[in-house]
Amino acid sequence: MNRKKVHSPDLSYPYEQLDELEQGLEDTDFEKIRANLKRLFQQIDHSAEQEGSLPDFYLRCILIDILTLLGNALNQSNINFKSYQNLYFETLFYCRSCSYEEKRTEIHENTEKLVILLEQEIENAAIPGNQIRETVETNYTSPDFSITALADEFHVSVSYMSYLFKKELNQNFSDFLWNLRLEKAKELLLTTDLPIDVVSLSVGYLNASSFRRKFKQAIGVSPSQFRSDRKL
Repeated sequence: MNRKKVHSPDLSYPYEQLDELEQGLEDTDFEKIRANLKRLFQQIDHSAEQEGSLPDFYLRCILIDILTLLGNALNQSNINFKSYQNLYFETLFYCRSCSYEEKRTEIHENTEKLVILLEQEIENAAIPGNQIRETVETNYTSPDFSITALADEFHVSVSYMSYLFKKELNQNFSDFLWNLRLEKAKELLLTTDLPIDVVSLSVGYLNASSFRRKFKQAIGVSPSQFRSDRKL
């Protein structure tokens, strides 16, 4: 998340702690998430108590940064926005329009409720990485197979599946799918005499020209050249 930095010798904006919170959310490490939230709120509390430490505007910026990070994480999950929109917008209103001292308790409690929502969703919707991998390896030769089809298979949103795929397999979906198709194409080129158009279709590409172009970008030679070079 790109945050515009404010430069002032008298201000101490918690960029590092916000980055750590963002990393904790990306890793779904809830111990780390809560520890960082605790430190951030302690700094906000301290600043609110120390006159001149951080202006009210900066306190609001920190609170909105925290809420934005939580909102982004919730948006990437499979939680229906309607299930938490009232809580989210109520908290956003407190952060933007109310005195922190006046709404401190509500902001803390609502933030924890949002964390609990995310935590419960991650626990309930967890899909083992090997199950995702097996599904892709079973369907990768289908021209219709996509991240949308994979998400539908597990009844989750596309954004959540994209997030989960990267988390579980350490690679994005499109790269993983292409690598499977590429290895299968190389196998077919070396072990059969199938025409290139048929090889293309066999690994999920309806457009043979697109397959040839992508193959050459990856290998450095065309499928035909790859076949002839290896068979010499």
